[in-house]
Amino acid sequence: MYKYTQNNLIKNPIKYQYSDVSDTNFIEDYIVQRKTFLKQILNRITSKFHIFLSTIQPLKHSEVLELQKKFEVKKVFFENEKENISFLTLFAFYLVLDLEQEFCFSLFSTLLKVNDSLTSIDIKNFSVFELSVLERSLKAEEYYFERIYYV
Repeated sequence: MYKYTQNNLIKNPIKYQYSDVSDTNFIEDYIVQRKTFLKQILNRITSKFHIFLSTIQPLKHSEVLELQKKFEVKKVFFENEKENISFLTLFAFYLVLDLEQEFCFSLFSTLLKVNDSLTSIDIKNFSVFELSVLERSLKAEEYYFERIYYV
């Protein structure tokens, strides 16, 4: 086990000493500790994210269709890039929710275009929340694409 696992060095800074890198298991223990912590981060983010997503109510189908028309004509909703990223990310999520109710090639086509727009942007322009939502819509896109392609 890595020396500092479960030792709060912020509360006890005195305990921090250089690690003994000559220890035969140092690298393995270090890597395991970091991977374990990263997994905990991912699990915590995922659980918080799923709690939030479960509270989002889907738009009415007619509202999704109205947004779809606007997107298909203009390809953007706002002049400000940041607002577009936020809105398109949520729009993709709403498209996924609608597709989960009933698959529609027209909505799926729009989802592909929205995700094309979003994935063409530098990842640094997204908030962590937006990336989490985008990940969900990209996974849904992959799921539906595989169902269509391999039929």
